[in-house]
Amino acid sequence: MPLNTAQFIVNEVAKSMKVIHVRRDEQLPLDNTLQFKGTLRELFVLIRQSTKRLFIDSMCQHAAKALNKSSVVCWVKNNPHVLGWDIHDNVKSDAIEEISTFDFSLLEPYNIEGDVLQCPYKEGTQLFDVDEILQCLNNQK
Repeated sequence: MPLNTAQFIVNEVAKSMKVIHVRRDEQLPLDNTLQFKGTLRELFVLIRQSTKRLFIDSMCQHAAKALNKSSVVCWVKNNPHVLGWDIHDNVKSDAIEEISTFDFSLLEPYNIEGDVLQCPYKEGTQLFDVDEILQCLNNQK
């Protein structure tokens, strides 16, 4: 998710609750968040105890499914009908990528072992409808 989009969402959500950012040390931090620095077990407890969850297509959305915790999951390119779960509100991007993809890969079109900050879109490309994401978060139980 583009940093400016994530920061806008955090700023809106942080008006009414604490936001915990699950990220690796080499990833850019978001303002108005607490950084999660725990073990996988602690992460699963955090997901189970959380009231609202916003993820990108990642391990966290699978953990949330295993814990029966519906979440908002943002999808840039991968298909939520193949790699996601119906329990979640799956928000897909309609943006057209601007780097070549792995045509030979059926499930993963990008080099997931590449640069952590790699993004197949030009800076400023609006990947997600922020209002849709915020509405989905507001509807989470």
